Amino acid sequence: MHSAMNPLVVRMNVTSMMRHFSRAIRCGELRQGLLVVLMFSLSAPLFAQYSPGTFDAEVFPSFSWRMTAPLFPERYYHTVDVLPDGSLLVTGGRQSAYVMASTKLFHPEANAGAGAWEEVSPLSMPRERHTSTYLPTGAVVVTGGILYSPLVSAEIYNPTTRSWLSLPDMQDDRFEHTATPLGGLRILVIGSKEVNRSGLKTCEILEPLDVFRKDQAQTAALWRWRYTGSLTFGRGKHRAVRLNDGRVLVSGGVTSNSPTATTEIWDPVTEQWSMAPSMHFRRDRHTLTLLPDGKVLAIGGDDGGMGDDGLRELRSCEVFDPQANGGQGEWTRIASMIQPRKDHTATLIADRYVLVTGAWRSGQGEYSCEILDLMENPLTWRFGPMMNSARCNHTATVLPDGRIFIIGGEIQGYQGATEISDVSDRTLRIADHSTAMPETLVLSASPNPSDQNIWLHLSLAKAASTQVQIIDVLGRHVRTLSEGWLDSGVYSIVWDRRDDQNKVCPPGLYLGVVTVEGRVWNTRLILR
Repeated sequence: MHSAMNPLVVRMNVTSMMRHFSRAIRCGELRQGLLVVLMFSLSAPLFAQYSPGTFDAEVFPSFSWRMTAPLFPERYYHTVDVLPDGSLLVTGGRQSAYVMASTKLFHPEANAGAGAWEEVSPLSMPRERHTSTYLPTGAVVVTGGILYSPLVSAEIYNPTTRSWLSLPDMQDDRFEHTATPLGGLRILVIGSKEVNRSGLKTCEILEPLDVFRKDQAQTAALWRWRYTGSLTFGRGKHRAVRLNDGRVLVSGGVTSNSPTATTEIWDPVTEQWSMAPSMHFRRDRHTLTLLPDGKVLAIGGDDGGMGDDGLRELRSCEVFDPQANGGQGEWTRIASMIQPRKDHTATLIADRYVLVTGAWRSGQGEYSCEILDLMENPLTWRFGPMMNSARCNHTATVLPDGRIFIIGGEIQGYQGATEISDVSDRTLRIADHSTAMPETLVLSASPNPSDQNIWLHLSLAKAASTQVQIIDVLGRHVRTLSEGWLDSGVYSIVWDRRDDQNKVCPPGLYLGVVTVEGRVWNTRLILR
């Protein structure tokens, strides 16, 4: 569990780095990926070449990006899922004029933390703008997408055999749709963009015919698709998230050939959609993020017109409270981002920060990232450090050790460059300049909330006798995960949702509790 990370590092000053990048751009080398790992500090003048704002290193003292093992073939419009062993499954996507069936595994701990790629069996057919959904069994379901036309097919990845099995076709072909896990092995697929730019109303559920069979990833006949309630407004390029009460919120997207501000909520009991309050702005190509308090954050997007800054891309952000107005919900505007963005990513880290990376903005990819601290009052967006490559339609994934991994993306074509944060979800925090000494322990958990395993991430400043346990909300002991002497360093410890008697714990709120030489730390854990 203890993972030392000492990547080979080449340090450059800013001037030599810029010469390197200038030469690389002239020679086309960036399209091949960088062969060295770069770690550097960027100065304000360099940032000013790409952005009106600058990264304040005193605010986020340990946050930087470095290049890591490049991905071939290069791609965008791909998907990424974290598998039980900590590897990343990268599926499909587009490379320039080509749609790919290529599937890759990334092993983040290989090569002393620099990572390594592994080729695995390809999809049964090439696809882009598809969905991929991780199941509690460790399998991954891929649905739809587009090749020469929208696809009706679906397939499932078996992590044991590292191969794909075709599932029954969906009821409708779909691309730029959403797929939302409903808990257990069920997936709700919503809408679709249509070739004529209108949106599709129909929704369907993938479910196993026998929930007690353990070999669903090996037998396609054990699955079925069935229609559920249809949307009020057909839509594609929308976003969807499962709320803490089990309902599903869908927002925005393209309907009737233009972006919409409308939102709808699906009830898992009646399996019907009802209209919810509209957002303050029309949005497609935005992001939706479920926050720790159960609210939902909508960020940026494209409003199809002149936006909030005279651009199609939006800076505006708003929060949906599903419990307001007697459960009907309410949208509230919050601080706008510094820059307008669409086709960006938004990642919740440490249950406290939202990290936004890249974007399609004014006809080009974006280098910058922004960070929102949910505990600040008033809420304020701040620039994070510039990424090494401008990107949009990329992915940002939290690794099991808490670092953030950026893969691929589109900028004037395509790219395979990948980069990783040196900061993790346990160390990204606004500097407390009143504290000179580091904490004895930094503790976090991911994914959280979760309907699968939860990893507790510990960073010990010094060697100590340490106990890691799980308790329930009544303070009753559930499970001891680790007990004994630990050296200083970073540890990731998995809780498989079971108690000391090997019984699966029911959904609900738990606490991960770490005791270090008599001092106690804890973090909330939510099982779905």
